[in-house]
Amino acid sequence: VAFVPCANVWMATRWDDVEFITKNPDIFSAEAPTSPVALSFGNPTIITTDGPVHKQLRAGIEPEYRPRPV
Repeated sequence: VAFVPCANVWMATRWDDVEFITKNPDIFSAEAPTSPVALSFGNPTIITTDGPVHKQLRAGIEPEYRPRPV
């Protein structure tokens, strides 16, 4: 887990950390209202939201990123 100053966010990259974070939404949040992403693109964005709003935004792009048969 590392703080990314240019984005003003903490980023988890190890699987175990990501898994723990996603299973504990009462402790962790993706909300980052002062993040350059939020400031540049406005809110809500898929990477700066949690819960139902995140799920709704993700539903619009998820099919494009699902594995396909080769």
